[in-house]
Order: sequence, then C-alpha cells, then structure tokens
Amino acid sequence: MCALLLMKVVFITWNIAGLPNLINFSGTSKNKVDAIYEEIDKYLKKDDLVVVNLQESFDTKLCKDLIERTKNRNYHYAFNGTKAKSFFGLNSGLMTISNYPIDEYHFEKYKDSHGEDSFSNKGILRTKIRGYWFVNTHMQNDNVMIGSKNTAIIAHNNQINQFAKLYENLNGSVLYGGDFNVNIDKLAKTIPIEHFWSPTQYTIHKYTPDLTFANFPIKNVKISTENHPQLSDHRMVILEGNL
Repeated sequence: MCALLLMKVVFITWNIAGLPNLINFSGTSKNKVDAIYEEIDKYLKKDDLVVVNLQESFDTKLCKDLIERTKNRNYHYAFNGTKAKSFFGLNSGLMTISNYPIDEYHFEKYKDSHGEDSFSNKGILRTKIRGYWFVNTHMQNDNVMIGSKNTAIIAHNNQINQFAKLYENLNGSVLYGGDFNVNIDKLAKTIPIEHFWSPTQYTIHKYTPDLTFANFPIKNVKISTENHPQLSDHRMVILEGNL
C-alpha cells in the first residue's frame, strides 16, 4: 500500500502597515505595493499550497494595486471592501491571497471597537481552500490615541469573546493567522488553542501579537519571520508544514 502523501502548506500572516498616507505613522514607504508583492510572490509561486493573510490593507490605492497584481499572476484573493461608517471610513484591512482557488469566503465584522479603531471595519475573514479553513483577523489596539485605554481594553476583550465563538463553532480543519494585538498567553485564557507555533523573534517592538495556530496537528512545522522595516513595522510570520 502506498503511503499517504502529505500536502505541503506555507501559511503567512503579515501586517503590512497599509494605512492611508494622511494617518500613516509607521514611518514606512508610501508607494510600496511592488515591494510587498515581491516579498509574498516568492512564496506564492511555489507548487505548495500557499496562503497569505494580510492585515492593514486599508489604503484604497494599495488595495486596488494588490488585487490587480494578484489577478495578473492568476492567483486568487478574498477581500471585503465594505468601509466603516466613520470620518475616515476605512475597510477591514484584511486580504487573503492564495495560489490555489478559494472555494468560499465569509467576513464577520467585530461588534465592538473604540478610538481610532472605530474608523475601520475590523473583523474576521475566513476562506476555504482545498477543504481547509484559513482565518484572518486584526483586533483592537489597546493603546489608542483617541479615547480611553480602559474602554479600548474592554472592546478588545469583547472582540476576543466574539472570535472565541467562531473558534468554537467553525467546523473542519482550521488555521488561524493575524494581528491579535495581544500575546498568546492572554488569548489562550479565553480561546482553547490546541496547536500553536511561536517565532523566536518578536514581531513588533519586543512583542508578538502576530500569531499562527490551528485546531489540528500539522506535521514537520517550521516557523520563521522576515523583517522588512522599509515596508512595515511588523515582521512577516511564515509557517511551513505538512497537512
């Protein structure tokens, strides 16, 4: 009997600091879509199943250019462009790109937010690819510049609780990757995370809010990061393994 062949997966999560120029305080370059795509394309062009979760794809032109380059390379993407009903009216910032067709995708907006996070439509984007769910999210920042830190923490906790309901109810094999704006220890107090892989490097400012985990075991896992400070203040997190 032939041994069952395992499918190789490359799962990436990366906050690309794609805020509109007017409110982009990350210090990264403004017109950076080609450089961003160069970094993710070196993985997407592999024969393996490659899924890239991006956060902070807020800027309208950046989103348009990312989608254009994705289509030009015959890749596939999921994106919810609905904007928040606020002064800046930003979208969710979430985009998932894969070299394999996306069978279905769903977006769920977080019910609670505070401060400048209320300018965007943050939530949870989940895509189904080759029978697996890939979940992308970006949660509330506690250190708000507008409003109260205590209120921001309450909103963040409410988002974690909302995410926990999805974690509990989403059936099948699921991989999660995103900017949770909290470390794994705090997240695990609410969500019964079963399989988690942590990079050895901090992903931003001596802190690791950029997390990858799953509700099923993945074999031969290798977890690494890449630092591209000219593009983002967050490191890219790369998980490689066998499904």
